[in-house]
Parts: sequence; structure tokens; C-alpha cells
Amino acid sequence: MLAYSYQCRLLSTRLVTRSIVPICRPITQDHTLNSNKLGTGKENSRLIICFTFAILMTIASWVLTTVLDWAFAPSKPLIYLYFYYTAPAVQRTGLLPSYHWTFERILAASMLPLYPVALYMDTPMMNFIVVTAVSMHSYWGFDGVIKDYAFERRYGPALMPILRTLWKVMAGCGYAGLLYFNFNDIGFISAVKKLWAL
Repeated sequence: MLAYSYQCRLLSTRLVTRSIVPICRPITQDHTLNSNKLGTGKENSRLIICFTFAILMTIASWVLTTVLDWAFAPSKPLIYLYFYYTAPAVQRTGLLPSYHWTFERILAASMLPLYPVALYMDTPMMNFIVVTAVSMHSYWGFDGVIKDYAFERRYGPALMPILRTLWKVMAGCGYAGLLYFNFNDIGFISAVKKLWAL
């Protein structure tokens, strides 16, 4: 039934398109690039008639296919058939996965030149940038591990939200601790230099 309705609507859309194109085509052929004449106003009214006809034909084709659906499936009400073909609204929370993946790759690639520059320029701003980059990279990495291995099918629906909440708290505390170390002690980069000097 769904395939039949889709074919009917596709056919009706093609019929509308084929009936509109011959009417609208002379509108685009009336004016040339070398024409010095101003329009007489008939072109605009013809264009309005063309688009009005297209809209009315599209509405008529959709009504016709809905009535045909109802005729071939009389046990279903007409309103149900109308809403049957609409897609559910997508529930989005946060970034789209493709953007999130892109941001992760950009951050990971930018960390390669960041570390040598940070060892050369040991400033408070560079300490802040390095600590933020390391914290974000580790947060996204372990969050991906939780998503991949704490799946609902094996461990139930409650484990993943619990682990993700715990990881958010741990990552936030770690980031706050690194920022505290940057502002009240020697800084993250100097601490790494001292560790390497041992």
C-alpha cells in the first residue's frame, strides 16, 4: 500500500511538472540579453498564473492520492492515512555526530604541533590552551569508549547513563584541578618539563 501511494504521488508530481513546463517556458524566452524594451507587465501576471496553477495541481494530486489510499484501504480512516506518510520529528541533543567527529579530529591533529610550541612558549595562556586541549581530548576519548563498550543490549539501559555521568564528574574535577594547578602553582608545562628532567 505504501509503495502504491508513493508511485501515485510520484506520477502525479511528474504530471504536474510536465503540464507546467510548457506554460512557463515562453516566460523565459520572451526576453533576450540584447533587449532594450521594458516589460509590459504581462510577464509578471503570467508568472503568477503559472505558479498558482502549479500549486493548485500539486494540492489536487495529493488529495487524489489520499482519496485513492482511503478507497483501497477502507478500514483505515482518512486522517490516519494522511499522517501515516509523515516522518517523525528527529530528537536532537547536542551536536550532530558528524560535526562532533570532525571537531575531535581537528583537536587531535592540532595537538601534534601544540606540544612542541608549548614547550618553547611556557606562558599562562599556553598552559590554559594545553590543559583545555588535553582535558577535551581525554573526555571525548573515554566517552567514546563508554558508548562503544557499555551498550544497552548486554548490560541493560541503566549502565551507560551512570558511567557517562560519573565520567563527566571525573573529567570536570580533573579539568578544575589542572586549572587550579596552572593558576596557583608552576603550571602544567613546567611540571611536564620537570618530570622529563628527572
